Amino acid sequence: MKCICILIILGGIFFSSCTDFSREHIIKPQRKRVDLRDPQPGQISYYEMFRACGSSHESTGDTLKLEVIGRDGFLYFQEGFTKASPIRSFDWAKEIRTYAINSDGKQFNFPSKSSSFLFWFYEPEYLNLNPSRPTPLSIEECSFDFPETFYEERFIGVVPEFRMASYILLDQWFSPASLSYRNSFLLYTSNELHMSFFLSISFSRGFRLIHPGMDRI
Repeated sequence: MKCICILIILGGIFFSSCTDFSREHIIKPQRKRVDLRDPQPGQISYYEMFRACGSSHESTGDTLKLEVIGRDGFLYFQEGFTKASPIRSFDWAKEIRTYAINSDGKQFNFPSKSSSFLFWFYEPEYLNLNPSRPTPLSIEECSFDFPETFYEERFIGVVPEFRMASYILLDQWFSPASLSYRNSFLLYTSNELHMSFFLSISFSRGFRLIHPGMDRI
């Protein structure tokens, strides 16, 4: 009888410890990536920097960290390259860049984005979170093809599939930068920026969202 009681007690302790562990595992908070519709302090996304033109694609080995921070009741984007990024050998790439943001769920605003690595070339001070029409998008010989009206009326297109070298992005929202930067654009979804790409005669620079398995929105 005494042995049975001891086994019951030990079983209860083991069951209790397992239950506590499971509960802790379930409610343990996971870091969320940056949400354009609902930016909150502490959200973090990482972007791989690359160069591309036509079928060529080269990762630079640099990683950009994008974080939402709060300050005096306002929200900001904070950008900076990780310490292991080769580009940090340049003094300007060691800078932490901060600019104000806000979102009402329909439009994401960044009026002071000129210092941004991701958005500096993008002409409008806002990003529309409501796409208007489907559009094809492809790259050929360092040039992109899409309707001119996207510049004139600031249309936001829905791209079913976009390929750049080995990268494939599906069901992306597309917004061109401006007439000044005809081959530069943003690809994003309702919540996340997936690609920022700048292309000129002299150079190209892109940032692609890194999708760690443990991150989620």
